[in-house]
Amino acid sequence: MSQTDEVKVSLDGVTFRGRVPVLTEGDRPDLADIIEEFGVLTDARDLERFEAKVVRRIRILGFRGPETFRFCRASSELGVQELADLLDVDRRTVSRWEHGDVEIPKPVMAIVALLADEHSRGKSLLMDQLSRTTKKRPRTIDVDAA
Repeated sequence: MSQTDEVKVSLDGVTFRGRVPVLTEGDRPDLADIIEEFGVLTDARDLERFEAKVVRRIRILGFRGPETFRFCRASSELGVQELADLLDVDRRTVSRWEHGDVEIPKPVMAIVALLADEHSRGKSLLMDQLSRTTKKRPRTIDVDAA
C-alpha cells in the first residue's frame, strides 16, 4: 500500500485539502539520502494535479478573493503585466485586485480561473482568444478637432 501525505492550501478563509503519494526509497533509491535528511517528498506532478483540482473547485464554487485571484493567476503561469495585457487593464489594477484594495469583478475572476483551469489541462483556448483580441485593439486614439 502506498503512503500518502496531506497537502493543503488556504485561500481567503477557505482551506482546500488533498492527499498526494509520498516518494519512498523503494520508489526512488537515488533519493534515499534526501528523504532521510528532509523527510516526506512528493512528486511535483502530484502537487500540480492537486493545484489543478483546487482551481476546478474555485471555478465550480465561484470563489472570489485576492488570495484566490493570485493563486489562479500564478497557476496559469501569467505575470501581473501579462494578465493586465490580456484583460486590457493597467497592471496596477491587477495589483489592487491581488492586494484586496479593489473588489474583483465576477467576470474577471471567472476569466482568471478559466485561464488557470485551461493551463492545468494543457489547453489555451481562452488565452489564444484574449491574445488575438488585445492585439487587434488600438492602443492610442487620434482625435482631430476643428
